[in-house]
Amino acid sequence: KRKDQLPASGGVYPLDVASDGTTQEFVTAFGAEHPGKKADILVHDIGFAPRACFDRPVLFVEDEDINTAMTISANSLQRCLKHALPYLNPGSSTITLTYAASNRFVPSYGIMSMAKAALECWTRELACHLGPEGHRVNAISSGPIRTIAASGIPGFDRILDHVEANAPLRRNVSQDDVAGATLWLASPLAAGVTGQ
Repeated sequence: KRKDQLPASGGVYPLDVASDGTTQEFVTAFGAEHPGKKADILVHDIGFAPRACFDRPVLFVEDEDINTAMTISANSLQRCLKHALPYLNPGSSTITLTYAASNRFVPSYGIMSMAKAALECWTRELACHLGPEGHRVNAISSGPIRTIAASGIPGFDRILDHVEANAPLRRNVSQDDVAGATLWLASPLAAGVTGQ
């Protein structure tokens, strides 16, 4: 094992973030396996919209598909924090992932743009609510990264090409870049940063 690697995961717990019940079961299972222990960090790294959200203009996306995208991609942050709070140490850091499409038009991103805007709103609201207890909540907007989820966005390669040609560093962001920002937000170095 390399010195710069985290220890192996302590357990695997199934979680359906669209369900209040399974979210509660998730944190209860963590608590049962680690009695008396609390976590310092919660990473909310999930987003989903049904394929139909990308196959038609947003004007014609069905309510059920919009609700699914919003529930899983945005509202789940509130649900996860609500149930995890008893298992978080004071001064904990919750980190989620957003995208610049939350505040500007990105071709083909559609409903996910609205879900990311809602996620950022949740981030600010939760940060203000939990701040007096010392908990921090922040969102990282990484830019486009080639992932399995991103492969479902029509024209994603064009988005990558555009960012690489126009970003100040003339390159796309890597998963290591996001990991570095996450480690900083999780650490005491970012103790005064929340709601961002």
